[in-house]
Amino acid sequence: MGVAWTYTIKWSGSSSGTMPDPVSVRPRWKIAENVFRTQDGERRRARKGLWPAVEIRWILTPAEVATLESLLAAENADSDAVPFTLSLDGTSYARVHLAKEPEIRNVRDTNVGLEVTLDFEYYDRASAFASPIHRGDPA
Repeated sequence: MGVAWTYTIKWSGSSSGTMPDPVSVRPRWKIAENVFRTQDGERRRARKGLWPAVEIRWILTPAEVATLESLLAAENADSDAVPFTLSLDGTSYARVHLAKEPEIRNVRDTNVGLEVTLDFEYYDRASAFASPIHRGDPA
C-alpha cells in the first residue's frame, strides 16, 4: 500500500466553491497529432503536444448534490469574460471543460447518495508538469 493523496478540489467562474473530498483522481495524458497524406501519398505527421486530462470520482450525499450542480453550472457558463477554472490542490487550470457527459448512478442501488464521475480535459497543452508527474491514487 502506498501513501494516499488527499485532493482539495475548488472551482471558480460564474460561481465558486469547494467540492467534497473525491474518492479517486486519475490523471490521463494524450499526445494530440495531425496525420495527413500528401498528394504523392507520403504520410506526414505533426505532433501538437501533450494534453492533460483528469477523471474525478465522488460519492456525494444528498446534501452535497447542490455543490455538484453549482460546479456543473459554472463549467457550462464558461466564456472568455468569465472563464471556468478548476483547482487541484492549489494548482489552477483555466478553461477546463467536460470531455463527456457526467456518469451519475445511485450508490449500491439505494438512495443514500450518488456516485459521480467527471472527466475533465484541459484547454491548453501541458507546459509544466507536476512533481511527481503521477498525482493520482497510488496503485
